[in-house]
Amino acid sequence: MTRWASSDWHLFHANIRKYEPIRPEGFEDLILRNVRETLRPGDEFWFLGDLAFGGSAKSIEFLGDVFRLCASFMVRGNHDKDRTDNWFKRLGFKDVFPLYMVVDDMMLTHFPMRAVDARYPDEMAMINKVFMERGCRVNVHGHTHSRRSADPRCVNVSVEVADFRPVDLGKL
Repeated sequence: MTRWASSDWHLFHANIRKYEPIRPEGFEDLILRNVRETLRPGDEFWFLGDLAFGGSAKSIEFLGDVFRLCASFMVRGNHDKDRTDNWFKRLGFKDVFPLYMVVDDMMLTHFPMRAVDARYPDEMAMINKVFMERGCRVNVHGHTHSRRSADPRCVNVSVEVADFRPVDLGKL
């Protein structure tokens, strides 16, 4: 089994290329193609937040069965709050976590444990607390898009730093 992670797809986000000019035209198709080429039955996939903008029907139709290719799980991002857990489960996620999940010695989050965004102080405090209490080795996160952390314990899996494809967590 290979354990994969990705984050910050921002499907159908009209202005994302304004903030992240590295994204090519048609980035949605590129991400989906790379995911379909990567995930295999028996694998585990962790999506670390900020999936899609716009109408539910458009997202469901576009994504199809991608989250059923293997066991898929989600940690919500700041742009996922308008959707219910059931909505994400209809897409194929087995479970949805509100802020973090610890898997082995990895803390999987949307927000990095190092404060990069003053808008989320409570989330940062909780992530840091749990990271220390659970003895985690690494914080696998999204949220920062093309920015990497100076903290070697923080690994950004946003699509902009991962060539628009899932990251193999076993290689961290």
